[in-house]
Amino acid sequence: ADHDYLTGLANRRLLDKRLAELPADKSITTLAVLHLDLDQFKQINDSHGHAAGDIVLRAAALRITAAIPVNGMVARVGGDEFVIVLVNFTDLTELKLITEDLQRRLRKKIRFGQEMLQSGASIGVSWSGDRRARNLLAESDLALYQAKKLGRNRVEFFTRQLQEDLRSKRRLAEELKL
Repeated sequence: ADHDYLTGLANRRLLDKRLAELPADKSITTLAVLHLDLDQFKQINDSHGHAAGDIVLRAAALRITAAIPVNGMVARVGGDEFVIVLVNFTDLTELKLITEDLQRRLRKKIRFGQEMLQSGASIGVSWSGDRRARNLLAESDLALYQAKKLGRNRVEFFTRQLQEDLRSKRRLAEELKL
């Protein structure tokens, strides 16, 4: 199966297949990968149960899908984690507008019985006109980690500096183990 049973979105398997096909598609001029993680999802699941968590996931899937251009792809890749692939967007300004719209939509409350639940999202973004999609997935994951580290409910764009900082921290950690 290539689709997530709960949301109907593509799953990791279909995402990986699509990412592998992208480098051969000569019609693509720009490419972005957004790695999105729902904030407060664990607390919602723990305090209201899995039924509430499922409703939040389904609502998030609908809201994410509504926010992205028709030529984009949304996949649920695990628990409360989604990956969005965007192609042929105009420029960085358009990409920022899409992420702002995603944030706005995902902050809206979700009805669960008599209660209103609120989540939000941390988003990591990597984009390029020429890099391979595989690198963008790893880079967007790094940017997502940074967004969560800086306080959640944020959008962070991948930078080379972010990658260098992580490498430095890893080297230091390895040296401390010795």
